[in-house]
Formats: sequence, C-alpha cells, structure tokens
Amino acid sequence: MNAERVKNLIPRLLPPVFLAVVVIAFFPTVAAMTHIPAAKDTITFSYPYQVELSRSLRAGEFPLWSKSANFPVFAESQGAYTHPLHILLIAAFPPYVASNLFLLIHVYLALLFTYLFCRETGIDRASAILAAITFGLSGFFLARLGIYTIITNGAWLPGLLWFAARYARTGRPREMLWFTGAAALA
Repeated sequence: MNAERVKNLIPRLLPPVFLAVVVIAFFPTVAAMTHIPAAKDTITFSYPYQVELSRSLRAGEFPLWSKSANFPVFAESQGAYTHPLHILLIAAFPPYVASNLFLLIHVYLALLFTYLFCRETGIDRASAILAAITFGLSGFFLARLGIYTIITNGAWLPGLLWFAARYARTGRPREMLWFTGAAALA
C-alpha cells in the first residue's frame, strides 16, 4: 500500500473507529463483560431464555420449547433467539458475554449505518458523526435495550436506507443484494 492510499484511508477509518470508542465509553460495564444491561425485560425475560438457549445448543439441540418454563422459546420474538448472529454468539460464548456482544454490535451498527447513510446523502463528516450518536444512543434505543428485536430493527434501519441510497446512486445489483441481506437481519 503506498503512502498516498494510506493518507486517504485514515480520514475514512477515523469516524468508524471513533464511533466504536463512543459505544465502549457509553457502555463500559457491558463492554467489560461485567454486567448485562439492567433493562427490566433483559433481567426477567430475555436473559433466562438465553441461558436456556445456550444450554440447549451446547447439548446439540435447538430449543423449540422451554422445558423449565413451559414456554415456546422458538416463538418468542423479544429475545432475538433465531437471529443468526445471536445463535452464533450464544453457541460460542457464555450467555452474558453473548448478550452483551449482541447488544454492543447492534448499537455500534446503528451508529455506523447512520453515519454511512448521512455521508451517502452528502452530509459532512462531523454532522454525520453527530447524527449517528444522536440516533444510536437515543432514548429510543436506551429504553429498549432488553427487547433485542427492537434494537436489531432499529440498528439495521439506517443500514437499509444506506444500501437503498447506494443502489439509487449506482444502480449496481450488488447494493440490492446487500439491502436484501440487511432486511433479512433486521
């Protein structure tokens, strides 16, 4: 990589890195994996089922029904149990780590996608960063940290707008494929 390319790359990488630092600074105990967010639905509802999902996946099965709570876990939408990223995280990490990573990743995606959408529509870097922080750390998100499907939908909304704007500008089918993938994850 030549020096000119590196020089041009640094200003493009600084905002996403800065947004990651903002998320970690805003959620230090969650990022340190010492606490799960104390949202009511997380403590009383989502987290206990994440523990059950983790146990079941480690036993080699996917729980359609909670044996301990006598509840259809698979049909429960608040905990994002069937979200592909959530399943991968729950399978790979202890439930509290997976839960925290899932939330941190989606809050970061909300900030990043908002920034990228703003930049795609011609907004300058500083304003796009401010818009990203305002959206991704808004009361809407913070009040719903325990309802994972709202967090995922909210995080992917600016991503959908970004991919749609890119498709409208370029007409490239690959942008529509990204849009379709984002819509499936929302």
